[in-house]
Amino acid sequence: MAVSFQSIAQQCATFYADDGIATGIPCMMEANNKVCPCDTAEPFIGVILDQRAGLATVALTGFVEVTFSGTAPTLGYCSMAANGNGGVQCLEGEKKYLVVSVDENSNKAVILL
Repeated sequence: MAVSFQSIAQQCATFYADDGIATGIPCMMEANNKVCPCDTAEPFIGVILDQRAGLATVALTGFVEVTFSGTAPTLGYCSMAANGNGGVQCLEGEKKYLVVSVDENSNKAVILL
């Protein structure tokens, strides 16, 4: 048996987004009903799951896999914000997310939004 958190407890919403926004990146609100990639140290509202034709599906809650930079997140609750490069970074004073898995070889973590 394998452990998987894929899509558990996810709630998603569709927003407008510029074409070419990448899947798997943290995003923030840019305008009414529109998301964009996060800048460095920005809090994120969710993670882009899919995009096409000027729309993006965003996971707002639930488990997601994210790329991290810098110090690897610790298991348990860890303060995080966007890193400005399509991933997240540990950053004191920011919102805490539950980290259930960390792969330092691939710089990936599974977090609960």
